[in-house]
Amino acid sequence: MCFSKATSMILVFLFSLILSSSNAITHPRTHSHHAIKAFLSLQNQARAAIRMPPLVWDKRLARYANIYARQRRQDCSLKHSNGPYGENIFWGSGSRWSPAQAAATWVSEGRWYNHQLNSCNGGKECGHYTQIVWRRSRRIGCARVTCFGDIYSSQPCYSLTCPLPGFHPPPLLLKMTPLLLFSVLLLTSLPLSFSSTPTPNFHKIPDNETVYRTSKQLCVGCTWESFQFLFAQNMVRAAKWEIPLGWDFQLQRYAQWWAGQRKRDCELMHSFPEDDFKLGENIYWGSGSSWSPVDAVNTWADEEKYYSYASNTCVRGQQCGHYTQIVWKTTRRVGCARVVCDTGDVFMTCNYDPVGNVIGERPY
Repeated sequence: MCFSKATSMILVFLFSLILSSSNAITHPRTHSHHAIKAFLSLQNQARAAIRMPPLVWDKRLARYANIYARQRRQDCSLKHSNGPYGENIFWGSGSRWSPAQAAATWVSEGRWYNHQLNSCNGGKECGHYTQIVWRRSRRIGCARVTCFGDIYSSQPCYSLTCPLPGFHPPPLLLKMTPLLLFSVLLLTSLPLSFSSTPTPNFHKIPDNETVYRTSKQLCVGCTWESFQFLFAQNMVRAAKWEIPLGWDFQLQRYAQWWAGQRKRDCELMHSFPEDDFKLGENIYWGSGSSWSPVDAVNTWADEEKYYSYASNTCVRGQQCGHYTQIVWKTTRRVGCARVVCDTGDVFMTCNYDPVGNVIGERPY
């Protein structure tokens, strides 16, 4: 049967469940315990959701992954190793992407897998997801490397490599897209046969605790104030089955700079000229000094009532762009700042990347 949006998009959200993994973990010298957990956790969460046993870290596969990742350091090219293992690859511009974000992209393909027809829907890719949850996969090893250059972007990029042996996807599953990261996942499996893969059974929006723990893992090193910004916005995104945002300290520094510029007057003013936003940006002003990050996010999110999905417009005379930026489907990172102005009032700003509110596109 085909997945409904609500059923399938939970797979997207699973990417950030960087929770403690229950499987056995070995500790190769090249990987810290934290890095291994980051690679394993999401993938084992996806497997647990369809009652598959967890994957176990394998040092031999990790060495293979590391060797191949290093070979790609010169060009960061999205190429398969054509080795003896199942393999997912992931490329991304910039050096801040995490193993969890790579795995999230692969897991999110579950929305395109049609269990009844044993195929991907609408010409979409779903082979990365099916390899992760493959019933006979047992071992995994991964690696991460920062490339010397990026042939797709002027920014540096890194590759992630995760192996599991014995599987070569059929032509249907070999097509790869340079999503946001370059990484390689090689999964232990036997010859491909989708027929015994159970259909995930999700029926409800992730609960507060799940979103809370997810956001904590995506806000490592954050202050409590920063976490409030992130958690509140990820709760809004969860309601639309969108991937949770990760905290970005570079965006935070930009937001802090702009908040500092507004400290003198607290004027509700954007940092970019109209129609020339390099980043997404939501701004907030509140009279008095007690307003919190949650107050700002709730005000922005409340604009949902003014957004018409059918016409993809705001109700006449109302704003809804703050809300649509929060839930924008391609936005992945956020950084915010709060300042008490010289006037005694509060100014808050959040910046988003990639930018949302693209003309002609819907937020989700």
